[in-house]
Amino acid sequence: MSDDMRPDSGPDTQKHIDRVRALLGQVQSTLKQRAEEHDASKLGPEEKPYYDDAMSLWGMTYGSPEYKAALARLGPALEHHYKVNRHHPEHFGTWRCVECHKTWTSEQAPESPCFESAPCYGGRPRFCPDCCPVGAIFELTCEPGASLSRMTLLDLVEMLADWKAATERHENGSLARSIEINAERFHYGEDMKRLLTETAKQLSWL
Repeated sequence: MSDDMRPDSGPDTQKHIDRVRALLGQVQSTLKQRAEEHDASKLGPEEKPYYDDAMSLWGMTYGSPEYKAALARLGPALEHHYKVNRHHPEHFGTWRCVECHKTWTSEQAPESPCFESAPCYGGRPRFCPDCCPVGAIFELTCEPGASLSRMTLLDLVEMLADWKAATERHENGSLARSIEINAERFHYGEDMKRLLTETAKQLSWL
């Protein structure tokens, strides 16, 4: 077949390239907006006073008993922060009832009016809508392993950037170590750990 009779794939390929560029541009603009809005709630009245009192956190070792004790004092601020920021796994908390063994999302499980905020719950303890709708018995157990699985890729990218920036606030901070610690904290496996690690390496964060 002569060259002038051969089909030209160029226009179709270029159309595909242009479409992918447009879609990646959408991803880029979405991440740009998220970057501009990141942690803005920490500057608001619901959170800033608590963070002002917790400045000592940044001189502590991440995950240490001292760090966790200081973090506990941020309870009300964390409750609000997790609720309005989806780059935190706690935003997607899942709870299981010890009595009926059903699982519930944050939206389905009522918060107890009888208890103070607890950071491990991302707010007050929650109770089974079937076994205990009034929040007195049958406290739900937090199952954070489901948290990362409900996040989007965009959530994960912002989360990883947040972890990286957080390590830079600690004298002995390490993103690799944070990924390891959070694997236990949020119960994610080797596949997620590898995804986060390889992404960080490609971005020269590790």
